[in-house]
Amino acid sequence: MSMLRSMLLGGIAVVALAASASATFNVPAKASSLKVNLVVAYNVCTSPNATQFQGAAGLPACTPPVASTTNNPTNVTTFGPKGIAQAVVSVAKGDIKIAIKASGVLNNGVPANAINLKATTTSVVATSNNCHTGTPPQSPPPNADCTSEDLGPLFSAVFNVPCTNGTCALKSTVNTIIPGTITSGNSANTEISGIGLADPDGDEAFHEGLFIP
Repeated sequence: MSMLRSMLLGGIAVVALAASASATFNVPAKASSLKVNLVVAYNVCTSPNATQFQGAAGLPACTPPVASTTNNPTNVTTFGPKGIAQAVVSVAKGDIKIAIKASGVLNNGVPANAINLKATTTSVVATSNNCHTGTPPQSPPPNADCTSEDLGPLFSAVFNVPCTNGTCALKSTVNTIIPGTITSGNSANTEISGIGLADPDGDEAFHEGLFIP
């Protein structure tokens, strides 16, 4: 079953279309790549004790802010003074390319070294024309359109991003890491939201977003 997901505030639809495939479900004319910057992930405010954005748009908030990486304190993964991170997901022929790069990353206050971060997604949902009807397993050929369950937990479990001296990088493809995931010649409208990087404890350290200086 074709699948994969991506990111961005609000979610983004990615379509992997082979020249020989013609989707019968609704798709965009083109959506071949995603590029997002990552910011520090903080715990969502649940018991407000402050107000943010004073004036006409005052909003309930929590103080002090708590970085999500501190939820399990064994590995506290943060940015140094010049820390940045970026993720790019793009359609390739019969596959999806993944490129993640971060620099100036600290783990427990020193440059992250000999550890793996984990690329994460909040949600991945694929709608494909490579589907069988009836109760699994079925025999080929596929002949139906279908939409997957949320595949976010699956993809958040398999993409390791190695770190050396504060630089963390992954450059690979979905089929390289999970063979047979993407099938050439089949279309897949793939919704990806909430791209991030988790620390070695599994806490979300960085999340797609914007920093307003």
